[in-house]
Amino acid sequence: MNTSPALRPRPLAWLFSTDARTIGHVHLVVSALALLAGVVAALAVQAERLTRGPTVVGPEGFSRLYAAHGVLMVHLVLVPALSAVLGNLRLPAELGAENVAFPRLNRAMLWLFLAGAVAAIGGLAAGGLHHWAFDTQVGALASDATLVAMSGVLMLMVSAMVTGLNFIVSVHVRRDPRPISLFAWGLCLMAGVQLLATPVFGLTVTVVFAERLFDVGLVDASLGGDPGLYRQFAWFAGHGTLTATLLPALGLALDHLTAAARRSVGSRGFAVGAMTALAALGVANWGQHLIYGGQAALADMVFSLFGLLAAVPAAGLVFFGVRLLARGDVRFSADALWSTAFLCLFAGGTVAGLFLSTLGAGGLLVASTFSAGHMHTFVAGGVLFAFMAGLPKAWVPSSSEAVTPEPPGGRVAALLAFAGASLAFLPMFVSGLAGMPRRMDDALPANAGLHGVAFLGGVVLVCGLALAVFGFWRMHARGVARPLLRY
Repeated sequence: MNTSPALRPRPLAWLFSTDARTIGHVHLVVSALALLAGVVAALAVQAERLTRGPTVVGPEGFSRLYAAHGVLMVHLVLVPALSAVLGNLRLPAELGAENVAFPRLNRAMLWLFLAGAVAAIGGLAAGGLHHWAFDTQVGALASDATLVAMSGVLMLMVSAMVTGLNFIVSVHVRRDPRPISLFAWGLCLMAGVQLLATPVFGLTVTVVFAERLFDVGLVDASLGGDPGLYRQFAWFAGHGTLTATLLPALGLALDHLTAAARRSVGSRGFAVGAMTALAALGVANWGQHLIYGGQAALADMVFSLFGLLAAVPAAGLVFFGVRLLARGDVRFSADALWSTAFLCLFAGGTVAGLFLSTLGAGGLLVASTFSAGHMHTFVAGGVLFAFMAGLPKAWVPSSSEAVTPEPPGGRVAALLAFAGASLAFLPMFVSGLAGMPRRMDDALPANAGLHGVAFLGGVVLVCGLALAVFGFWRMHARGVARPLLRY
């Protein structure tokens, strides 16, 4: 295909393309912009905690930026990064196909994704949300901006769910006789989890609309409703979404480590089984966020058990990756370093999850920055590192790991980003153990230095990501990577 600059499509034509790579790159542009905005919000939140009293944005600005950071990073970065972006860029080539099973449906989900992004960002800008996870009651008193933001997030979740179902069909009808990759298996598991979580969030939004418009007492205590029911719905959808993001990231990282090991040193079937078990237990463990939060004591015990059991397949996947590194003839290329960093973050998040799932400790830590550190290490940092490992291969013509060129400065970027993530996330655990609430805008006197270290770590992490992006740009400028968009 002729890809000279004169024949490249205009931006409006990109929106009407049914080519999976073009759709993936449009998702990539939107997610990159959302990542930039989310990083700025995160740095502002950490800066506000450096001193007592208003520092940068004040209490109201802190609350709004806290919500904006969470919504942007989860629904516009983490969820589409491995599915809509890398799924469209890598999966067809892995399956030996030219495109996904339903190209026009893929384009329609791109439109829904863009509409949801506009609605969610518009609701956030209007001050509609103050908590990213929707875990506080919003019923009859919900503002118009809140309804717009929740509707936008629902559109984003529906887009991700249908895109994942499209990938499942693509895998099912493939003609390549080779076994599917762990990344493809993770995408299928992600779609299955989203198929459970998205309708529940749709029901949650419907309940909020009903109470806001018709004064129906379902979850609003002032109208005779049960706020605990709303929190169960919201966390089932929220925890399911976070679990879904991990599954393709795990598959992608283990695929890269297997290629780096350059020999067969573990059972691939074990990894598939462990990922499936982690998906099932992760969905069943939504009540971990509500331990000692108003639900029945028996429910606390059941969800604590599910949380502890989820650590078993998670630990198995960590040991599988360590076995690859220990017994393989490993060549630490950039993608192997990003994947190893992901494995380290995933292991740390698994250990932190054990504390949060224990009844005694979990009730004290779930509302502290310890839980925020767990989520950032287990999901946010981990998924982002797996995404950075898989992005270079999506830009080159070959589907073979052996001939994938390495971005300039890729190894240094991976090491720098991992050092920054460690500095940014570890203080969250320490301050959480000291009793720091995760939504508190002022620093406790004993934790002021920790917030300074976290802020410095965030800056180092941004520098590592910026260096990696510069390396990708150098690949494109040298003609090593494919043209950015294709029509």
